[in-house]
Amino acid sequence: MKAFLAKGIIIHQTTPPMDWVDDPDSLLQKRLTIADQTFAEAAEKLQQLPKVRSRSLDALASRLEGLLIYRQWMIDAHRRMKSGVVTIAMGQPELTDLEKAAAKYAAAEAKVPASASDLMDWGNILRATGKFEEAIVQYRRAIDLDPLYADAALNIVIAYIDRFERSTGPR
Repeated sequence: MKAFLAKGIIIHQTTPPMDWVDDPDSLLQKRLTIADQTFAEAAEKLQQLPKVRSRSLDALASRLEGLLIYRQWMIDAHRRMKSGVVTIAMGQPELTDLEKAAAKYAAAEAKVPASASDLMDWGNILRATGKFEEAIVQYRRAIDLDPLYADAALNIVIAYIDRFERSTGPR
């Protein structure tokens, strides 16, 4: 299940630099479709997990469900914006979906502490909902766990820029 998610993420990460093309036979559209299909397979695998599970397996499943929701949103946002530039959610139901993803991470955190990469994913979800301060908290926690995690520091800066551009919070 984690491998399916990783595969879908890698495939989708190849698409942002590509120019938008509506042709369904284009490389861009084929990769987006393959990423979608891979995430659908991951969702099927998640459904096959036993309903009674250990705290650690339950936490892992919650994080993977949250990540799956977020990554599917990224593909949908890519198609909506016709750009690989990640933005924040635009209204409902996008916000509802991303808030559900963030709740999955919070539930998992109550069971098993998150790793630095989990905190990064959680922060990215929060940033996508426009909760920049909460995202920064998660990015800082990631740095506390792994001071060499450069992506966390970069994401703090991006969250501050996003907050400034959207005029939320103190300047």
